[in-house]
Amino acid sequence: MPDWLVLVLTVVALVGLGAPLYVIIGGFVFTCYALFPVQPDAFGADFFRNFDPTESMASFADQPALAAIPFFMIAGAIMGRGSIAKRLVDVAEAFFGWLPGGLAVSAIFACVFFAAISGSSPVTVVTIGAVMVPALKEAGYTDRMAHGLVTAAGGLGIIIPPSIPMVVFAIYATLSGHPVHVEEIFIAGILPGIFIALLLSVYCMITGRKVPRKKLSFRRMGQALLDGAWSLFLPAFILGGIATGMFDAVEAAAISVVLAIVVELFIHKSLKVHELPSILSEMAVLMGSILLIIAVAGGFSEFVEIKEIPDAMVAWIRELDPSPLEFALILNLVLLVVGCFLDIISAIVLFVPLLVPLSHELGFDPLHIGIIFIVNLEIGYLTPPLGLNLFVATTYFAKPFGFIVRSVAPFLLMMLVALAAITYVPSLSLAVRQLGNGESAWVALPERMAGGEGAGDGEGAGDGAAVDGGGEPADDNEKSMQDMMEDDDVQKLMQQLEESGSTGTGGADEGATPDDDIDDDEDDNATKPPGAGADAGTAAEAAPDAGTAAGAASDAGTAAEAAPDAGMAPEVAPDAGTATP
Repeated sequence: MPDWLVLVLTVVALVGLGAPLYVIIGGFVFTCYALFPVQPDAFGADFFRNFDPTESMASFADQPALAAIPFFMIAGAIMGRGSIAKRLVDVAEAFFGWLPGGLAVSAIFACVFFAAISGSSPVTVVTIGAVMVPALKEAGYTDRMAHGLVTAAGGLGIIIPPSIPMVVFAIYATLSGHPVHVEEIFIAGILPGIFIALLLSVYCMITGRKVPRKKLSFRRMGQALLDGAWSLFLPAFILGGIATGMFDAVEAAAISVVLAIVVELFIHKSLKVHELPSILSEMAVLMGSILLIIAVAGGFSEFVEIKEIPDAMVAWIRELDPSPLEFALILNLVLLVVGCFLDIISAIVLFVPLLVPLSHELGFDPLHIGIIFIVNLEIGYLTPPLGLNLFVATTYFAKPFGFIVRSVAPFLLMMLVALAAITYVPSLSLAVRQLGNGESAWVALPERMAGGEGAGDGEGAGDGAAVDGGGEPADDNEKSMQDMMEDDDVQKLMQQLEESGSTGTGGADEGATPDDDIDDDEDDNATKPPGAGADAGTAAEAAPDAGTAAGAASDAGTAAEAAPDAGMAPEVAPDAGTATP
């Protein structure tokens, strides 16, 4: 039996038995280590070493950013048990309930509002679903429509800031050498999140146009705003505090818990003190299962890393030498597959350090790539076999896994359409930043570069990636030679060398003559230092990786910069014993 079929059957069997998610993921990981062992004697002396990724699991679960998850989950539970979530739903319903499919649209924007508080997709599914699923079914929507809508719209929890995966992306993108500020990627997620919400709303308006809806009432809008003022204040305060640097994501999560308790206990008075212990105990169980899922997924992350699967994927992409358009398509396909099998944190940790530098070479903005990552992995929350939102909805709503998968399918297609638009229209992610910097909101995809490196800005970027004014790529050798010969510093250097040769100076080697000072080889077009010996016949030979002195450092404008430790070309070949002119 093929190994891949064994993996599939393992997952299918565990799902069919109704095993918890961490057991399903654990069984999948165990099977991976069994079929593709990482130790030479996996079923003998190395058995425990082969099946013991606990160290990586512990270190993975010990990441500081993960501390925000329980705080956001507790805040969400308090708001769900109290009246904050209900008031947010009332605001959304007052403003959108009069539209065709209005209650479904209200559920989507309730998820948007709540996502700005919780920062968590599963928490958004549970909290908004507790209110909206019964209301949708009572209003006449089908069971499948109600569950699929809330499960899919809950995914907005990781796109609408604050978002824990965005924080993790910013950390690892910065570590890869391409700094991303958390505040910037938070702002970049606002328009894509709203765009996805609008696209889902259009689908709901079309499919729910025959469902009875409420009439437009400005009085009802005003009353909903008045009643929901504190509920709306929470996301505004949290986003504002993060954007202005008052606190980071973990601090924002803790503050949201405090604010939720204060508002529910003392302002809305919809929660009693004696109810808090039960809320905390429920969240402890849920949080324990989620952290266990993350820890087990960390074991799979280690397996993938040991087998060098991410490196192989990046090498494969490089070999394809894609254009930016093709690279964006490949990136989406890779991340969609990754999202089916890895949790979002593991996927970011593994692939951001590899793919962000590669995308930067093609001219992509790291913020744009970050949003593409998040949206792809959000879709991964909704795809079997390991989609987290699918399992959360299955557990919380007590519905079969297959039923939830079928329920989210139409919404999954809409999110794929949104992904395509976000990928190929960078302005959706970058317009807010551009306008804030006083620049044009429109940002186009980068143009193709030869060799798949550099950005099409009219300058050589990387080996053989020079593009002349955004036109067709020029020949690499001719371009570098032309740049070198036309450079003023090179001209001065050649003049100095000629003057040195004409006076016979600088020939430290015995037997050197002025005629040896300049190499007339027209093919190499390289200037030879006066009196250079056999150890360094030409400046080009001083930098063997390049055909010319300029080619020794393609980013440098002068031959002197080809050897940064030397100020003049004669010093490029120190073994020659050549004196500095």
